[in-house]
Amino acid sequence: MKLRFPKRGFRQRRFNIDHHLESVNLERIAYFIEKGDLDPKETITMKILFEKGVVTKIKNGIKILGKGANKITELGIPVNIEANDATQGAINAITQTGGEIMSNYRTPLILRQYLKPHKFPEYVQLKTPMPPPKKVKKLEKLRAKGLKVEYPDAPWFTNNLESLE
Repeated sequence: MKLRFPKRGFRQRRFNIDHHLESVNLERIAYFIEKGDLDPKETITMKILFEKGVVTKIKNGIKILGKGANKITELGIPVNIEANDATQGAINAITQTGGEIMSNYRTPLILRQYLKPHKFPEYVQLKTPMPPPKKVKKLEKLRAKGLKVEYPDAPWFTNNLESLE
């Protein structure tokens, strides 16, 4: 019945599909550190967060939220976290203790291979492609925010940085 009626009118976000990032509060990360499941001496990657049960699923990445920032500062241990995005409060809390938040560019397929390598044959080696121009600008905004960002060299962007601005 639903298919018989034509779709008319304005549908918000029809073409601008924003990829939803799984959110994790600093409070939850601090709880797992206190519990002993996460080792703050090592970099806490998305794979470790997934394996230890801090996050139940990761489809497009992780965003670190600042709720419970005081618990991270109370620990007083520098914590290095790998995530796709973070709020300003979370960045401030992590850098206050001497840690940092890193963001590596991964396509959805490469992220899936990173999180679940058992589902891919061993002989398949996927390489991270250069990010598209819109994604590069987004990554550079994250860098300006205070994250350490890594992505494959995009010569059309890095060589012409002055002309793009």
